[in-house]
Amino acid sequence: MSKANNYFQRQRIGLAVVGGIMTLMVAFSLTPTFAGVVATITNSVNNASTGTLVMEEKNQDGTVTCTTTGTGSATCATINKYGGQALVPGGSTDTTVKITNKGSIAASAFTVKGGTCTTENAPGASVSGTGNLCSKMTVTIRANGTQVWSGTAEAFQQAAAQDIKTVVGHPIAPNETVTLVITAALPANTDASFQGRQISQPITWQFSA
Repeated sequence: MSKANNYFQRQRIGLAVVGGIMTLMVAFSLTPTFAGVVATITNSVNNASTGTLVMEEKNQDGTVTCTTTGTGSATCATINKYGGQALVPGGSTDTTVKITNKGSIAASAFTVKGGTCTTENAPGASVSGTGNLCSKMTVTIRANGTQVWSGTAEAFQQAAAQDIKTVVGHPIAPNETVTLVITAALPANTDASFQGRQISQPITWQFSA
């Protein structure tokens, strides 16, 4: 066989090999990729929700109710904790309220805080002194019969929030009621400079969880 024929034969073989390789490459490129063995779990339902913490306040006979709203607060002027009476030196007045956890979760904290106390002339008073009644009138709070706070209204304003939960002895469970008695008293040594005067002071009760 001539050298020319050998050359062309080798060329044909080379081209055939290259063509075969190209064919295989195209074939592999079009072949789907197969994964290994797998096992899969899909949790299709996963939910979480929030509980509710709702405070309900009632007067002693249950005829007046104040309840926190969805925003977690309420302002109520229907139960006067200091009785609204004209006190005499040595006199006092008790007001009973019942606070209930109407939510779905326990209140891990329950506190009471006296707000800003102001003194002014009592409406309708024929004469009025100039004494600061906030520094004279005392406020005592009892929860289920145990004292939570006792001091002047002014000191009540200045003090930190008072811990009722610790006095009760446990978190306030849903539907549990705490009975609170607020006593406003005028010391026996109150002089004439306090006559015809009136105090005003907000009180804030708070549940938290």
